[in-house]
Amino acid sequence: STTKIAAAHVTGAIALYRQKYSRANARQVKSALGKLSVRTADPKTGLKRPLLRIGQFLDTRPLG
Repeated sequence: STTKIAAAHVTGAIALYRQKYSRANARQVKSALGKLSVRTADPKTGLKRPLLRIGQFLDTRPLG
């Protein structure tokens, strides 16, 4: 299902982020995820789903 695929992608993105910014804590990772997720509409159904821009996510330094 799409949720299973999305979970794997987000988990992989978080692993890469933690590798690049090893001092980032869970709150900082969650904050970066939230800031760079955008809601996009599925053209077939019109449903809005979050989309993670992984490249931008990995280039965003943790705050605080």
